[in-house]
Amino acid sequence: MIHGLNVVDDYLRHAQDLAESKGWPEQQVFGARLAPDMLTFSEQIAVLCNKVDAHVAKLLRHDAPEVQQIGLSQSALKARVAQTIEFLKSLAPEDLAGAENHTFELSPPIVRGWFGGSEYVFLLVMPDFFFTWLPRTISCVTLELRWENGTI
Repeated sequence: MIHGLNVVDDYLRHAQDLAESKGWPEQQVFGARLAPDMLTFSEQIAVLCNKVDAHVAKLLRHDAPEVQQIGLSQSALKARVAQTIEFLKSLAPEDLAGAENHTFELSPPIVRGWFGGSEYVFLLVMPDFFFTWLPRTISCVTLELRWENGTI
């Protein structure tokens, strides 16, 4: 997850560079949506970080932290990503020792039922991170910017 969050951080830098090179306001890039009913680029990054916090809290058998709302600015987004990375780096292997043997109850909107620790990680946490949020976030800003640029 740390590697994926570092990639997100790099995309934030590229998005900021694009906004500056085109003379666009920061909100145009970080407020971009792939479709009208989708979350904005910045909201998707916030959700990604909040989900990492919540999933890891569940694995640690802690209460999920409060959902954080952040602004549209690159600095706010970079700070939130950095905070999430630091949280993950602060964990020692022994903090998660035995989590694969725990049983986790999940309820809608995610899924309903009981999962073993390994199932939870491999069937929900990792796909949720890599296949749901990262591609959407990247696609959202990329397609919006290509549309604005007339290359789509």
